[in-house]
Amino acid sequence: MDESKKHFPTEQELDDAVAKAYAELAAAIGNYADKVRRRGWSQGWDTGWATGRKRLLEEFQSRSADKPSAPSAPPAPPAKVDAPRMTLLGTTGTASTNVLNYIERFPGQRGVEIAAALGVAFPERTVRTALHRLRNTKIKIVNGRWYTNEAAPTDSPESTKEED
Repeated sequence: MDESKKHFPTEQELDDAVAKAYAELAAAIGNYADKVRRRGWSQGWDTGWATGRKRLLEEFQSRSADKPSAPSAPPAPPAKVDAPRMTLLGTTGTASTNVLNYIERFPGQRGVEIAAALGVAFPERTVRTALHRLRNTKIKIVNGRWYTNEAAPTDSPESTKEED
């Protein structure tokens, strides 16, 4: 081959080739890391389930070995006890009572904040229902924030919009 017809890459072409090879290598390493992570996750779940099944079987076998083989009457259902719910405030009672107590203690909270604070004891929808049942009787909403009627700031007609 004639020396004058050989093509020697320019510095830019070399830089582009190195950048392309680096990008391909980074993508391949990323794909491999994802595969390893997924396989490890899957193996962890499989191991956990296998261990759980093994322990459950052992517990079942140990309990069934202690019992006589004759069938017995099914156990009576537990008595239903309506235990009062405990809240973050340390009070017990209905959702409406807890919502009112919370608003008295922390006026100016948004509905989302009240639901989050009382969410340990009551589902969010229960807290929101209590807010709306108490609205205009014991509490009011001003600029999307809940107050007791006594503690509410003065408001204009457009400021009573609801923002939960």
